Amino acid sequence: MTYRRPFLARAWYSIVRSFTRLCGVLLYRFRIHGQEHVPKTGSFLVVCNHQSHFDPIVVGSGSPRQLRFIARKSLSKSIFFRVLTIGFSPIPIRRGSSGLDGLREAQKVLEAGEPVVIFPEGTRTPDGHIHGFKPGFVSLVKRAKVPLVPAAIYGAYRIWPRNQKLFSLRGAMELRFGPGLSAEEVENYDDRELIAEMEKRVKALFDAAHEERKDDKWLPFNHPEDPPADEPMVSESEERKEEKEKA
Repeated sequence: MTYRRPFLARAWYSIVRSFTRLCGVLLYRFRIHGQEHVPKTGSFLVVCNHQSHFDPIVVGSGSPRQLRFIARKSLSKSIFFRVLTIGFSPIPIRRGSSGLDGLREAQKVLEAGEPVVIFPEGTRTPDGHIHGFKPGFVSLVKRAKVPLVPAAIYGAYRIWPRNQKLFSLRGAMELRFGPGLSAEEVENYDDRELIAEMEKRVKALFDAAHEERKDDKWLPFNHPEDPPADEPMVSESEERKEEKEKA
């Protein structure tokens, strides 16, 4: 049986999605790629990197389907986000807990036919890099028996990094969805293989966005994998070590 959210929640979601896309295009030259990879029917789990406070709204506004997302319960303390995301019906996870309560609720949502977004890094990136995925999404997708869809957000970290109170009005942002795995294909992977496969797919989407946007004049920063222009490729200690080995 498919659950359908109340009309007002769906209507507010549509309003927020349209408003976010408009602001994204005007302020950040927001682009969306790969919407054809988002299933048109049924539930699925979107696995995405975590760059900023914007992320749930960015993924939600870029998807052709209305999504729910798993988020820290502390996020609801912000009136701004509580009002903005009310139509997204976030699934809360208590910070510092194992997250089992939120994962159980997410499983119920998936089994009811609604798609869900999870950020398996567990927290916003501190440096722009994509960090290792936590295994929670593996048990979730296997128990719910739904497809997996990789997604990557690019540019949001520099617009609103975790140590910055307010977001910047300058930057460039992109969202990419990629080819996913069916529920049957998911079963062919063991837990470690599935984590590695989804990390690889999300990073490939992120790198593809970088290749397309690296010369964008509105993108005033390097790819997180690139060394800053004023930083040497090899540290001084490494240089000395190499000199000693040569001697």
